[in-house]
Amino acid sequence: MTVQLRPYQQEAVKELEKSYQKGDRGLLALPTGAGKTFTAAWFLKDKPETVVWVAHLKELLYQAEETFKRVGRGPIGWWTADKKCIGDGVTLAQIQSCREFPPL
Repeated sequence: MTVQLRPYQQEAVKELEKSYQKGDRGLLALPTGAGKTFTAAWFLKDKPETVVWVAHLKELLYQAEETFKRVGRGPIGWWTADKKCIGDGVTLAQIQSCREFPPL
């Protein structure tokens, strides 16, 4: 299966890349259902930095896990109440457990 961005997602990735190149923090703002997770995962897939993806619901973290796998970013770790494993590429963290998150 070929994974492709839609034109508006391509534009968002281009803008994120501009911010990244300047050393700024990017902000991705798209409407509900527009593929924010997929767009961000696509942008982050080849970046050398460790990614910590934070959400309040495990269901959202499971969706993010599938998305990061789909774009080829990993290995993936989990930081929740019942799992404490930092990933080499991505760590999916539940906000309620971030108080105990170690420095990277």
